[in-house]
Amino acid sequence: HSPRFFPFQTAEMASELMSKVEELLRHPKIDGHLTKIEQITHLKRETLISLLLIGAVAAFVVSSWLSIICSIAGLLLPAIKSIKALTSGSHLDHWVKYWMIYATISLADSFHFIPYYHLLKALLLVYISISSSAVDKLFTSYVGPAVTQLETLLTPYIPQSLLDLTEKKEE
Repeated sequence: HSPRFFPFQTAEMASELMSKVEELLRHPKIDGHLTKIEQITHLKRETLISLLLIGAVAAFVVSSWLSIICSIAGLLLPAIKSIKALTSGSHLDHWVKYWMIYATISLADSFHFIPYYHLLKALLLVYISISSSAVDKLFTSYVGPAVTQLETLLTPYIPQSLLDLTEKKEE
């Protein structure tokens, strides 16, 4: 027999699954809640579940696109601009500030539980990749002072030999 795109091997399996879903939607523990939602929205529970599933798929697709936007706007374009700045010697300080802000945003990635975090991150990365004034303002107001304060707090606990490795010694 030929392979099918549909994930169920038979129509009976699909029918059985639909029967189980319908049974779940009528379960006594959730029936009352769904009935109230049906009354408020004037939509059948099957329609509501379909809309929720469509919403979940849409959220997955959008989050995939946000990741691509973050990568292009946050990494690729600024990397190209940074290489140009390194080779030409112009705007180098701007791109060092940009990468410090990007590093700070990347450190904040553990806060992905914040609602709309990835959308906000994508918008911020697009904004700072196209706006020099935004980079200067964010760096001067937030990132620069935070890094300086963090350095002051941590330097006493970092072995001098490790600090020497990261700094170029003058001869």
